[in-house]
Amino acid sequence: MFRGVRKQIYRVFSNPKKFLSLCLGFCFFTLVFDGSIWRLYNLHKQEELLKQNIKQATIDTEKYKALIEKAKDPQFLRQLAREKFDWLEEDEVLYIFPSER
Repeated sequence: MFRGVRKQIYRVFSNPKKFLSLCLGFCFFTLVFDGSIWRLYNLHKQEELLKQNIKQATIDTEKYKALIEKAKDPQFLRQLAREKFDWLEEDEVLYIFPSER
């Protein structure tokens, strides 16, 4: 009984093509059932997500850098204060009208 199995094992190990296909099959089986391929796929998805986040953060950073450069201009700050906080100059008058309901 063991002699027949031993002969078949010897045939597989002595034939390079069969041995190579056995090794490749074993590697594939190990990668699939070990979960390595699944982890590699998830890591690839995470890498793409991180690249998108970095790209968006770079765009936001450039936008904020431009806003900081604008903030150095006193005229821009004055205009921003007038729009957001309804600030007035010394010689201006503010009229508040009651809203109609």
